[in-house]
Amino acid sequence: VDHYANADTIIPKGSLFYSDMLKKAEQMPDSAFANIDSGNTIFSLAVNKETTFNNSIRAGDYIDLYLSATEPGTNNIIYGKLIESIKVLAVKDNKGNNILKNFHENGEPSELLFAVDTELFDILMTAKYVNNPKVSIVPIIRNQSYTNKQGETLVASEELKQLILGQKSAIGADMVEE
Repeated sequence: VDHYANADTIIPKGSLFYSDMLKKAEQMPDSAFANIDSGNTIFSLAVNKETTFNNSIRAGDYIDLYLSATEPGTNNIIYGKLIESIKVLAVKDNKGNNILKNFHENGEPSELLFAVDTELFDILMTAKYVNNPKVSIVPIIRNQSYTNKQGETLVASEELKQLILGQKSAIGADMVEE
């Protein structure tokens, strides 16, 4: 039938129902995660109203991620584009609800969710756990034509990538499970 019951609806077998009780797959909560590319992993980026430009970042938008940090020892500011052209799969509030569906009740964004390949996931997770409270990943929304002409998601700065990965301890191959 290619339709599903609403997340908050139960339709007993053989019973009558209204068509508004049904949704297409793409209308279901978190349906964006069902079709991520093989080898990609979902990453959750903590955000707030300010970092999403007053809730301007929406599912389906393509964004760039910038790195903001201070250089250890010198306190020099480091800022630049780390990853470009990431498709936002969902914007969630602090209860895990889709922000578009709860804009008036729980409209404060808490996380952006997107899928990235293993290399980008490693970079982002390492940046998340760097032992420097002044390191942050900042989402930058682009205009509609950027979203319409999305490019390949890739590392924009090899130097920033190495800065992040250089702070990661090596793990023996025998400690990593495939």
